[in-house]
Amino acid sequence: MKIIPDTNFLIYLVKYKILDELENYHLIILPQVIDELEKISKRKNKRDKEAALFAIEFLKVKRKQKKIIIRKQKGKADAAIINLAKKLKIPIATMDKEMSTKARKMKIIVMKIRQKKYLM
Repeated sequence: MKIIPDTNFLIYLVKYKILDELENYHLIILPQVIDELEKISKRKNKRDKEAALFAIEFLKVKRKQKKIIIRKQKGKADAAIINLAKKLKIPIATMDKEMSTKARKMKIIVMKIRQKKYLM
């Protein structure tokens, strides 16, 4: 199954130590998400910085396994993710409430982390 995760979803997966939940998924990643992770990795907030660095490494490994596709889409990250998901008819993965609401209004399936250990 393919999903389009946003930046905060990847950060939370690292923080909650549940990245292995993505093993059965093929990820479609936008360059905007990688850019946001790189910006976060340069911040002083140690926990977010480490999570972003780990997420970047995770994406590199997934790319070598051919379980990741980098897909260009115009616009800011959130809007680009929603537009691409609608176009490809695949779910998005986010923890952002506003983005979830927009996506659901457009009939896009939204994956979230529940109880810090499950993908729903």
